[in-house]
Amino acid sequence: MAGSDTEELQTTLLPIPEQPGAPAEPPVVVTPQPEAPVVVTPVPQPARVRRWRGLTGSLAVGLAALAVVVLASGVFGLFTGAPGPGVASLVAHPVAAVLALVAQHFADRRRGRVAGFAALAIVAIAAATLWFFWWI
Repeated sequence: MAGSDTEELQTTLLPIPEQPGAPAEPPVVVTPQPEAPVVVTPVPQPARVRRWRGLTGSLAVGLAALAVVVLASGVFGLFTGAPGPGVASLVAHPVAAVLALVAQHFADRRRGRVAGFAALAIVAIAAATLWFFWWI
């Protein structure tokens, strides 16, 4: 890359020692060519992949919202003396939400098997949370 501070390095000629009896050759100056920027255009995803990621994203955000509701009901029960969710529910919902959001990050940023397994993990986490704590 050529910058304002490297211009003189590119144009400086070095003296070539002359040998007796040899014809004098002009000095060769090699100027490095700037590298062309690499432009990466994303390949559009098929509609079924976008819908699947939208579904898993909705499940992950839904688990996060559910975790907030469960924690709020726990705080409400603590301050009013009303019965609230148990300790297991107060711990498991935020943990499930964090796991689902992390898996959604991988499902959104990766392709192929990693994205597919991350999406399946989100569905499994949501199903397990609803099954064990809400008895669907």
